[in-house]
Amino acid sequence: MGVIDGVGQISKCGIAAAVGKAYVKLVKLFHEQISFVKFPEKGFFQTFEHDVKKGQNYYFQFWITTEEKIEEAQFILSFTITNPCNSHYAIRTSYGEVIVKPDGVEIKQYFQPSDYEVQRPDRQLCLAKVATWFDKVPHTFVVTSKIKFKIVQKGRISEEELKKSSDIAVFWKHFFFHCDE
Repeated sequence: MGVIDGVGQISKCGIAAAVGKAYVKLVKLFHEQISFVKFPEKGFFQTFEHDVKKGQNYYFQFWITTEEKIEEAQFILSFTITNPCNSHYAIRTSYGEVIVKPDGVEIKQYFQPSDYEVQRPDRQLCLAKVATWFDKVPHTFVVTSKIKFKIVQKGRISEEELKKSSDIAVFWKHFFFHCDE
């Protein structure tokens, strides 16, 4: 079922009602998840690039660590979509959060129904092991937080390794990161 459920909905409700429903969903998406600012104005951020020339359609692992010793931290993950005709224009889309807690790491996925928690990799460090999907489009990934942190890029990781792991926060491929063949 899509935003507009075909001709049946238009004939039952009329074009205005069908367009109105689609508009409400798009406005909610843009207001809650998409900003036209490439990088945040407040807090700290780190970026890493997905270069499609080096590979497409695979999981990429990176670790987030704080620069200070703390019990809990929250990180928001986003990616940019650049206009192919003019690379100066990009929108940033937030797609989830990684929250390091004393007992685990919580993953909030904005566009998938289930949030979940994995084991904390190290009780002494504020560390989150994270994996995300690299699709067929180049993106700049942006991680933001209110506290200072750093990203260590670990590279490719297989889906089998991710399924066996109990301490990697995974943002599984979904409609934002999955291009059909």
